[in-house]
Amino acid sequence: QQGGYAGTASTIYEMASGAQSSITSLQSTGVAPIQVVSQNVLTGYFANGDCVLTAYYSPISRMIHVMLRIGTPEGTGVNPTKAYSANLSTRMATIAEQYRPTAAVQAPTQPISDPGSLSNILVMPTGEIKFWGGSSGLSTSASINATFQTSYFIVR
Repeated sequence: QQGGYAGTASTIYEMASGAQSSITSLQSTGVAPIQVVSQNVLTGYFANGDCVLTAYYSPISRMIHVMLRIGTPEGTGVNPTKAYSANLSTRMATIAEQYRPTAAVQAPTQPISDPGSLSNILVMPTGEIKFWGGSSGLSTSASINATFQTSYFIVR
């Protein structure tokens, strides 16, 4: 039976070996992000699958990344199925409470079509993810291929 210094040293060695194994595993495989939102959105204006909202949470960095893709996964532009007037503001989804920002976060405003009708996405402290669509609106002839992204840290 070991005791005293030898027992303590053995325990410390075992704990350090286990920690090293965990660190090696983390370095080689990482930690997968958690998908917190994935859905077709704006289906009143775009065909199913043409407008997809996703949000992922990284448990390591405690960061949320929100992305809205309008267009095909291959990068081909799509036409709205229904025109909308300037300054469309619509809720696309609600993010779960534990993933909400403490203040409103928005993606940089960018052109959504040619000639540049400016748009962006906004994540509210209430969890609403909104799309602000087009400073000059969009017609059904507008071909759209755009990606809006924003990220924020969960600070609690």
